[in-house]
Amino acid sequence: MSNPADGVCLVSIRCELDMLTTPSLGQLLTQELTGGARVLVLDFADCDFIGSAGLATLVAARDQAGAGGAKVALTAMPHVVLRALEATGLLTMFDTYPSTEDAVAALAAQRLVRHRPQD
Repeated sequence: MSNPADGVCLVSIRCELDMLTTPSLGQLLTQELTGGARVLVLDFADCDFIGSAGLATLVAARDQAGAGGAKVALTAMPHVVLRALEATGLLTMFDTYPSTEDAVAALAAQRLVRHRPQD
């Protein structure tokens, strides 16, 4: 987990999202949203499976974010994740980007986040 810009929480998902792993992801996303994150960027580059529990966790995070005026963006989705979202009709519920960098840049352009100055 990192914060590439003000108000942004980047979560790199490096596991299979199934009924065993999603409870801890759900807790983390809730913690970040209640802690003031305006945007959750979920990087799926290293995720090779997403089950129904994982999909439900994404929808719950999106709903919680929306209720608080925040957003959930999905990035770097491998085919298996993209296909699961498409097959269930959930893909249109999320902002998607090819990379984390693309997501942060696009959200900054929408004035949802501010880039941090480089050291």
